[in-house]
Order: sequence, then structure tokens, then C-alpha cells
Amino acid sequence: VCGRVCVRKCEIECRRADIDEPVGINAIKRFVTDQPGAYDAAPKRQASRGKSVGIVGSGPAGLTAAWYLGLYGYDPVIYEALPKPGGMLRYGIPEYRLPQKVLDAEIGRIKSLGIKIHPGKKIEKIKALRKNYHAVFAAVGAHVNAPLGIPGEDLEGMLNCVTLLREVKMGKKIKLGSEVAVIGGGNSAIDAARTALRLGAQKVSILYRRTEKEMPANAEEIAEAKAEGVKLELLVAPVQAARQNGKIHLTLQKMSLGEIDKSGRPKPVPVEGSEFELEFDQVIAAIGQKPSATKKMGFELEKNGTVKVNPETLETSVPGIFAGGDAVLGPASVIEAIAMGRKAAIAIDRCLGGKGMIDEQLAPLNAGLAKLPRREETGERRRPRMQYADAGRRIRGFGQDECGYSKQQSAKEANRCLQCDLEEK
Repeated sequence: VCGRVCVRKCEIECRRADIDEPVGINAIKRFVTDQPGAYDAAPKRQASRGKSVGIVGSGPAGLTAAWYLGLYGYDPVIYEALPKPGGMLRYGIPEYRLPQKVLDAEIGRIKSLGIKIHPGKKIEKIKALRKNYHAVFAAVGAHVNAPLGIPGEDLEGMLNCVTLLREVKMGKKIKLGSEVAVIGGGNSAIDAARTALRLGAQKVSILYRRTEKEMPANAEEIAEAKAEGVKLELLVAPVQAARQNGKIHLTLQKMSLGEIDKSGRPKPVPVEGSEFELEFDQVIAAIGQKPSATKKMGFELEKNGTVKVNPETLETSVPGIFAGGDAVLGPASVIEAIAMGRKAAIAIDRCLGGKGMIDEQLAPLNAGLAKLPRREETGERRRPRMQYADAGRRIRGFGQDECGYSKQQSAKEANRCLQCDLEEK
């Protein structure tokens, strides 16, 4: 999963970028984990501790916590409100980026530890669940679409990104019409726009209030959306929507860039008297999501709707109930949710009498030292470009768009590593 959808924070830190480009860690990881037999070895579970942990939510945070707790002898039980496990991995990321068979295989490996998953089981009163388990982990995600806050956003023909992507993954037949607009500039907006093309839309436009440079979506995703025919309508913001003759008439206002705001980007400033109107068959709002936590769950929330936790232990205001992932962070990345799931497993282990030592040694510490001596390279050698399926062909369906690295490309790319972790002896 990470080899396909990770935001690659590790590559941002890679010292190889000081020479040319960071090592393609993500692409190498995908190649290695895609090999036949990569997951054949049964995970080694420690002796049972006779303690159970209830987990609400089967997204990346919930699944990760269950994996580590299962490895270390606990008995996790996961409750998922949607029909299948995976959370936003399954219902928020399109098939062309993350095939369900890949996700199913990794969830299958997690279940092989004896972890039980109950799909279609929505738990609203998490505090009440506490009496059935030695500890509880709330990983309910952020599945609530953020509203546009404009008149007419509830009209027929106005749709939100979360609903669109979920219904597509659930196999529902959706007709968007010929001309579609997506409001937003993040990865979800790109996903919605590219999905609209695959659903038969002839013209798809992304409406964003800053310039392309400030779009928070991954640059590769933006480039592939443009290659598929998505148009960017920049420095515009919606003011109101109206429905006439079966169409959405969207009033937009031009924007200019002002001073840097708290996001680190120039603040979009409305240009007075610049309103204009565009007509669409469907408008999709994709300006972000809000946490799915509610007061019914039984623990304290922050003003922004996230779950209030001890930042060190992730314990909520109710002893024995922990929380993590997007429910605490707000909408974040898959890898950040995974990291919080791991942190929660450590905290729960300590709470239940363990030492919180869940580090895995995946290879001998001296592996590769003799064959791959430390070296410093000064010559420029860029990484291979990721190959994609033909843009015209791929928008006809939801087949995987990234082709991935070959064995030869992966080996050559791994050889670009400067091995910064090896200290001089």
C-alpha cells in the first residue's frame, strides 16, 4: 500500500537530493513488496497475553495498531462501519492508484494473526465499548466532507468528494454528465477529477483559489491529471450556486495572492467586482474532510472536532481509551495515520503491563556491509522516470495507471543510495 500511495516524507530527507534527486524509495518499496512470495512467511506472533483490545475503525491507523498488538500477543477486535475493511484506503483512494486486490492482500496478512474484523458494524458509543475490552483504540478517521459555505451548495448537481469516491468504490452507477467542475486543490480534488473522467465526463475542470504552485496535491498527480485532459481554472473561488434548466450555474470570483498566511502560502484575496459565471452538469466539492468523531463517543473533543488526547500516550479523557489517525490529526496522510497506529500500539502495550518495545529487526545489523561499502558520489545520476499507462487509454477504466519500476530499474535506483546510515569505522 505504501509503495503506491505514500507521500514519501523519507525522500524529502534523502541526502541524495543534494547531488541530483532523492532515491526513489517509494518505487523500490513497491517493486519489492509486489514480488511473488514477499508475504508468504507467516508472521510470528508472541504467546497470548490473554488481553483483548477493541479497535473502532479499520483504516491505516486501526489496521496498524491491530497488527502490532496482534504480533505481541494481544487479541485485537476491529469494528468497521462500512461494508469492507480499509477505511479511506478502500473508500477514499481510487482503484487506479490503489487496487483493491493489493489492499485485500495486506489486510489478509493482518488477519492471519488471528485478528477479528467486524465490517458493517458502526460503534457510536465507544465509551460503552470499554467495559468489554482491556483497552480501546478509536481510529474513526475523517469521513465528513467539509462544506463550501456558499448559497446553493445543497442543490441537486452539487456533490462532495467523499460521497463520490465512496460510491464509486461500492460499485454504484453514477452519471455525472458531460461537464464537471471540482472545487479544491488537494489530492482528493485530483482524485475526484480523474475519477470523473473515468465515469464518462467529457470536460473536467479543477477550480482552485491559488496558483498551481500552491496546490497541496502531489506534483505527479497534478501532472497526470493534466495529461488525461483535466483543466486547471486557477485564482478563482466559488461565491454561490444556482440551478437552471438542469445545469449548475456557478458564480466565481477572481482572486489575487496576498501576504503569506499560516499555511506558508500566499493568502488568496478576492478581487472586487470580478464575479463571473460558469455552467456545469455537476460540481464536486473537495476542499477537505472533517473528523468523524462525535460527542456520543463519550470522550472529550477539541474545538475543531478532533479527539483530545495526551500527545505522549494518545490516551483520551477516558482512561483506557486511546485515539489516533485522522480522528486526532485531522485529514492527514496514510503514512502519518500508520505512524499513529504504531504509537498507539506502544502506548496500549505499556498501559496493559508491557514495555512498549515493538521494534522489529528485519535484517541483521551488519547486512550488506561487505558487499556495499560506503561511498560518496559527486556525479549527477538521476532516477528513472516512472512510466504510466497511456493517458487516453487509462481514462476508459480504473486500471492501475503507474507501471512501477522493473527489477533492473529498482536495482539501479537502489545503487544510487549514499548509505548515509553507515558510519566511518
